[in-house]
Order: sequence, then C-alpha cells, then structure tokens
Amino acid sequence: RYVAHHLPLDQRDHPEAAERLGRAVSELSDDLHAKSQDDARFAGANSTLVTALMAGTRLLVAHLGDSRAYLRRDHNLQRLTRDHTLVQALVDAHQVDPEDTGQH
Repeated sequence: RYVAHHLPLDQRDHPEAAERLGRAVSELSDDLHAKSQDDARFAGANSTLVTALMAGTRLLVAHLGDSRAYLRRDHNLQRLTRDHTLVQALVDAHQVDPEDTGQH
C-alpha cells in the first residue's frame, strides 16, 4: 500500500519518483516503529527492506536496515546501498575499520 499510494503506475517516471519512494519507505518504517510502541506483541520489532522500481530508464532503489542492494554487471557485483546500522555509523565516524565490522 505504501508504494502504490506514493507511486501510481502512470507516475513512476516522474522526476519526484525517487523522493516519493523514499517517503513510502520512511512511512513504512515509522508505522512499524509506532506499532512496536503501541502493541506489546510487536515490542522490539524491526525489519529490513530492499525494493527496486523501474521508472522509465531509471531503476529506483530504496532500502531500510541492513539488507543490501547490489548491481550485477559483467559478472561483477557493485554494492549500491549502505547499512542503516550502528556498526555502519561507527565505520562512517572512523571508529571501526570496515574490515572489522564482522566482529561488532
């Protein structure tokens, strides 16, 4: 419902499509967080998401959490996303070496 609400089929090639897809993912995250606060059955619930959407000649990618999107071209993988995790924040702050992330 989130993506359908923000990106009707006839508007997926619209210049604001990436922003609208981002809003859809953000709303999904906010709703999950609110549900985990309001309903004890969902306490501590987390989720990850990777979604891709063709928009004309563009591929829009949105993600949440530590699920990753990769582009495979000529038998090579290129990582397209960065994790939304504390460890990634520490790497970004140069407090953890990227090669040591598996230990954290």
